[in-house]
Parts: sequence; structure tokens; C-alpha cells
Amino acid sequence: MSSLVRAQSAFASGLDALHRPSAGRRAGDVVIADRPGLAQFQVVPQRGEGMRLAEAVARLTGREAPLPPRHGAAGHGFVFFATGPLEMWVMAQDNASAHAASGALEGLLGLGERVAVFDQSAARAVLALSGPCAEALLDRGTTLDLAGGGLPAPGAAHTMAAHIPILLVRRSRAPVFELSVPRSWAGSFLAWLARALDGWGSVVADGEAPSISR
Repeated sequence: MSSLVRAQSAFASGLDALHRPSAGRRAGDVVIADRPGLAQFQVVPQRGEGMRLAEAVARLTGREAPLPPRHGAAGHGFVFFATGPLEMWVMAQDNASAHAASGALEGLLGLGERVAVFDQSAARAVLALSGPCAEALLDRGTTLDLAGGGLPAPGAAHTMAAHIPILLVRRSRAPVFELSVPRSWAGSFLAWLARALDGWGSVVADGEAPSISR
């Protein structure tokens, strides 16, 4: 298994322990990949400016109407998620630095001081979770009804993994998920993940993150 270079990754010391060779299930049922350096931003409108933000995101993503709750859409190098009535969560689609991505995002929105853009890139760590058993794994700890349409693709929602607050992002119906975890909770999250993986005979940890365009 090749080893990824994890610059400033909160998961660097724990992922290898999750890897288990094929035994009883086919290889790749659960694939876990570190995503260090992913630029992500919380965008919060000033009072009374929520509709302006929603309209700006609709314009950038080529939509005729604002995003419904929990839905996402891509445009101009970012994926925008309607994660709350007064919040958008935005993730960069490439490996641009957080500083460069922040400036680009503010320029694209064009709302100036009507919104506040908070760079969460250094404060959070991200794992990509894929494979045919990824959804079943998340059902072991989260409260979202993933199989019943509780999270669209693309889409995102704040939820809990056991007692740990996470932002759960669904990129596609393949499925491909990303779990954005507060950096201070990274160790506790890995401990929960290890318990949730109990019973899986084949886990590919530190695998290649799926190629994501939306």
C-alpha cells in the first residue's frame, strides 16, 4: 500500500491502523482517504442579506432558483452547499491554497461586507469515504437517513457521528462522502471510526481519494 504525504494532516497517525486486508468481503468495500489541505469556507450573510447570498450562489452555479436546504451545486471552481438558513458551506474543487481560494470566492460572490467568509481550512480535517459499504458504515453513527434521501447528491448537512460534530458531504450517488471534522475532534473521530468498522473484513485506509468534479 502506498503512503500518502499528508501535509499538516490531523489523521496522519491514525489511518494506517484502520487498514485491513481482504478477508470475507471483497477488497474495497470501504475505502478511506485523507484529504489534507482541502480549502473550505463558512459563508454567513449579514442580517437581512440571506437572499442576496442565495441569489449570488444561484448565479454562480447556473441555477434559476436558490439551493434548497442541504443541496449543493458546483460552479467556478467551488462547490456550494446550503447547510443552514443563514449559512453556506463552500469547498474548493482543486488544490488551490486557502488564501487564494478565499480571495477568489469573495470576488465571485461580489457581496463585499454583506457576507462574512470564514476560512475553516486549518480548523478542520477531512476524510473521503467511498465504496459500496460507505453508506452502511455511516448509518452506524449518524442520524441522517442516507438511504431514504436524507442527504441529496451533491449535498451537505451538519450532523453527529456518535457524539462528534461533523459536516457530512455527499458528492455523488456512487457513493462518495467527505467528512469534515473539527481538528480538535480528529482523534475521537478516528476512535469512533475504528469501532464502526468492526465487522468489516476489508478496509482500504489511506487509499486514493476519488476524483471529484462535483
